[in-house]
Amino acid sequence: MIPALLYGYLLGTLPIAPLFGLLRRKNLFGKSDLEALRALGPLPAAMAGVLELTKGLLALVLGEAFAGAPGALVAGAAAVFGHAYPFFAPGRGGSGHLPALGALFGAHPALALSALVGFLLKREALAALAAAATGLLLGRADLALFALAVHLPPLIKSR
Repeated sequence: MIPALLYGYLLGTLPIAPLFGLLRRKNLFGKSDLEALRALGPLPAAMAGVLELTKGLLALVLGEAFAGAPGALVAGAAAVFGHAYPFFAPGRGGSGHLPALGALFGAHPALALSALVGFLLKREALAALAAAATGLLLGRADLALFALAVHLPPLIKSR
């Protein structure tokens, strides 16, 4: 379980959008998705967004390889925390919305769809509760707790 946690966190710390920004000589560390869109343009920003989503999904795959289904959930949550709180740039991480959606989609697509509504409305608490309620409706308390865990960084960062 510890390797899943570590690999998930390290994967989450990869600064995808800031790396795209470096190609355009823009500093995007700690910037929002909208600022990245303005600085990079639509196509590079979309590519960075897809890679951020993939980061959360890939963490689940790695976690499952190391520790089974529970490890997948731990690694997915760790990737979101790694994105929001990277060890190499304290206070300059992202909100965690896109890795959270990727991790939720990997755990169960219904979780991601229910959270997406809250994220689009800019209501992180609604996203967390909707995804957790979906997990409970699916009869999976572990998915409900996972949904709440991956929403902690976006909730904290939105304050």
